[in-house]
Amino acid sequence: MHQGRGDSSLCVFGKKITPNEHALAEQFGWMDNYYASGKSSAEGHQWTDAAMVSDYVEKNVRAWLRSYPHRQEDALVYNKRGFIWNQAMDHGKTVRIYGEACTTVYDKKLKWPDLYAKYQSGTKPFWHNTTTIKRIENIIAPAYPDCDNLTFSDQQRATEFIKEWEAFEQNNNLPELMVLSLPNNHTVGTSPGWPTPNAMVADNDLALGRIIEKISHSRYWDSTVIFVTQDASQSGWDHISAYRTIGMVISPYSKPGVTATNYNQTSMVRTIEQILSIPPMNVIDATATPMFDCFNPVKRDFRFTAMTNNVPLDQMNAALTQLKGKERKYALESLNELFNEVDGGKDEAMNRIIWNYAKGDQKYQAIKKQPSQ
Repeated sequence: MHQGRGDSSLCVFGKKITPNEHALAEQFGWMDNYYASGKSSAEGHQWTDAAMVSDYVEKNVRAWLRSYPHRQEDALVYNKRGFIWNQAMDHGKTVRIYGEACTTVYDKKLKWPDLYAKYQSGTKPFWHNTTTIKRIENIIAPAYPDCDNLTFSDQQRATEFIKEWEAFEQNNNLPELMVLSLPNNHTVGTSPGWPTPNAMVADNDLALGRIIEKISHSRYWDSTVIFVTQDASQSGWDHISAYRTIGMVISPYSKPGVTATNYNQTSMVRTIEQILSIPPMNVIDATATPMFDCFNPVKRDFRFTAMTNNVPLDQMNAALTQLKGKERKYALESLNELFNEVDGGKDEAMNRIIWNYAKGDQKYQAIKKQPSQ
């Protein structure tokens, strides 16, 4: 977006693919100097959920010999004070979790087209979530697919969230903190049998728009704020910093336009803590700068209406039999090595596949190596 410190030549999923994110940024503002605190999702989920990472995580970056712990299923990633949901419950707040810290149990024979067809036909959820964290068993949405499962469409996630929101609204018992994950903008590269990267990012964008439309047209809108962040930048092509990423604060009190103040994920956690009137969990969020500059003191009477996707959500990648040369090579790498789980860890190789898909023969923007000292 031209109002910020952008470089449109590096953009791979522009306004056509992400109309809702662009509309939200235009209507509620966005942060132009906002950074992820970690390098990958295994760190990013810790930073966004706990405002720090454990010693185990830092010592295993890019190795992950024991686990890749973005589902929070490994006890070695837990900090002494737990996560933001522990802190909220310890101080008398109600919490609901959507997709974080859980694993979805379903028939693994079903592929993305199967589950999407069932969603379109109105089939009720036949899956359920499990978690390794006993304390949050009862506050995890049971049918909201987990954050590491791209077999489900983000439309299924949005529909489950909206269904619960309507029930909370009807019963006048909306939780004070809700933690929600929409993972499909990771994409699965050009893996045959899966939607294209454009389709998966469009799916993610539409789900976000639908959720915010529901919240902004509800009677809780005046007392709600939505924080939007990527868990990690995953070595993106940003020309300012590989850590710079998407960040938005969406509420009736949001300040439109660009916020240039330097913030990061611990700033976001600290702001949530202050709004909930709960103390920080550790020295990092305690010393983080709250996002004061993202808010106006005067409320705006503005509601958001989701924009229709421009790309079919079931636009599928080409079959291997239709491909040759570089496209076939990238499809095989996507399917067998790089995208067979969320964040395969080989950022440069994954980025080349996405760049080739979006930009074709345009010269790849490789990460600039810093000279050795």
